[in-house]
Parts: sequence; C-alpha cells; structure tokens
Amino acid sequence: MRRDHHLADQIEAKGIEYPLGLANSLRGMGSGAQPSLWEELPRLKLPTQLIAGQLDRKFVRINREMAAAMPPAAMKAVPNAGHRVHLENPTAWHATVLSFLRGL
Repeated sequence: MRRDHHLADQIEAKGIEYPLGLANSLRGMGSGAQPSLWEELPRLKLPTQLIAGQLDRKFVRINREMAAAMPPAAMKAVPNAGHRVHLENPTAWHATVLSFLRGL
C-alpha cells in the first residue's frame, strides 16, 4: 500500500470528516484535557525513546524539554515527518524504534 493512501485512510478513520466527532474526541482525550505530569518526569528511571516528526516544531520542542527532565530519555526528530511520524515516515520511525529496542 502506498504511504499516501495509508495516511488518507488514517485521517478518515480518525473522524476528521465528522467535525462534531473530532471536537468531542479532542475535548475528552486531547492534551488539554489530560492532567500535567511534568513533575513526575524526573522520577522515571527506565530508558525512554521520545520520537517527534522534525516538521512538528511544537512536539520537537516539547520532547526535547521532556528528555532534559528525564535523564534516561533520548529524543529523535524524524526527518520528513510531522505529527504522525509513524504514518508520514514509517521507515525512519521503524528504524528509530528498532535501534532503541536493540540498545536495551
């Protein structure tokens, strides 16, 4: 399956064509609806791989801040990808995840 078809399928599956459904999803499960756990990050002692698409500047910045707050964490900005890294650059995402797991 070509990447662009897969991405289009995912967008449709998320309900983007149904504005009320998307709005309700964001209200109930969006980052603004979740409690902040930033103060807990320094307590995490397990190795962690943070991944963000290089084109998603907001989440690259957030992930870098998270990595700084939790010393066992590493952060990878995947090129040629935005918010949906695993769909927009699945090869690089897969390589990043495998590299992290092999290093454990």
